[in-house]
Amino acid sequence: MNRRTYLAALPLVASATAGCLGSVGSPPFSDSHPDRSVALSAVDSLPDDIGFTVDAAVSVSDVTERHPAEVVLTATNEGQRRDVSVGTEMCHPFDRSDGRSENGGLWLYPADDEPDDRVEGRWEYDADGPVGYPAYGCTGRTWDAGEFREYVYAVWDDFETEGYHEPGTYRWEHLVTVAPPESHLDGEATAEATWAFELTVEDA
Repeated sequence: MNRRTYLAALPLVASATAGCLGSVGSPPFSDSHPDRSVALSAVDSLPDDIGFTVDAAVSVSDVTERHPAEVVLTATNEGQRRDVSVGTEMCHPFDRSDGRSENGGLWLYPADDEPDDRVEGRWEYDADGPVGYPAYGCTGRTWDAGEFREYVYAVWDDFETEGYHEPGTYRWEHLVTVAPPESHLDGEATAEATWAFELTVEDA
C-alpha cells in the first residue's frame, strides 16, 4: 500500500458516531442502484482571528462498485504570508491512521494514493495482519496571502471494523496551527484552533 507522509502538526482526532455495526458479508453494489449515499452533515468554522479557513464538500455521493464516495477539502490562507500546518504535495491532512473517523467506520484516503489491495467488490483495504505506519511526518509550509489548496479524498470503509459503510454519522477533527504574519512555525509563537466536519452515510 502506497502511503504519503502525514502532517504531524495537524493531528486528526475523529469523533464519529457510527451506527450499529452489521455483518461483514454485505451484498455487492450495483452502479444503477447504489446501496449507500454519503452526504456532508456538518462543517465547523475556524475563529476569524486565525485568518485561515477550511471548507468541505462531497463531490461524489453514491458508493458503487466502480467508484467510492469522494470528499474535497479547500484550505485558504485569508491572512498575510506565514507558515501554516497544512500539508502540500506529498503531505495530506488525513494521511496514515488519521484518515480513520473517530470510533471507526469510515476511512479517508488521498484520491491519488488509495490502497493497492482492495477487498473484491468493496471499497475497503484488504489488510493482511496488523497495519503499521511510519513515525515521521511533515512540517508546516509557508502560505502566501490568499493562497488556497484542495485536498481530494476517497471515502472507503474502515477495514478495522465490521460492517460496510454502515448508516450513521462520522466525524473528523483538525488542529490547525498558524504562525504570526511573515514568520515561521519553528521557534515562533503560534495560534491554533480545531476544525471539524461530519459525513452521514444513508441507504440510497
